[in-house]
Amino acid sequence: MHVPDSEHDFFAAVFDAHYRRVVAFARRRVEPAVADDIAAETFLRVWRKLDEVPRDDFPVGALPWIYGVARHVLLESARGDRRRGALADRVGTVDPPRVVHNPATEDAIVVGKALRELPELDQEILRLHAWEDLDAAAIAAVLGCAVTTARVRLHRARKRLAERLKETS
Repeated sequence: MHVPDSEHDFFAAVFDAHYRRVVAFARRRVEPAVADDIAAETFLRVWRKLDEVPRDDFPVGALPWIYGVARHVLLESARGDRRRGALADRVGTVDPPRVVHNPATEDAIVVGKALRELPELDQEILRLHAWEDLDAAAIAAVLGCAVTTARVRLHRARKRLAERLKETS
């Protein structure tokens, strides 16, 4: 097969030829949702190192090199998971500080617990609004959606949080 001349065309050819194989490679090692992230990171690195991609026996000759990149991405992901797990273990062994009765602290704990029980998107929208002080237009920009959609999502997230808080009181 002819090796494309432009970088863009070469990358597109490499991606088209090998993306499904890289996803399958990753899925045999990690959960499907993580595998998609691994494949995306792999091809980001392939793009960054495009001049290093083997062009002999194109496109077949590039696959082992790409698998090597994917393997490194998997290893880095596993190291990160181990670090986060070790940190969680260390934090779990630390005795919590003694808390004097403080209604504001207790309210914050209740709200935090209710927030964590919401779907991830609801949590993110409420955090963007409350913690980052973003309005619906800014939230829409962060989430990549229409302003109307962001308003509806914010309204629904607030409603679900209020329902959770009623359940706990």
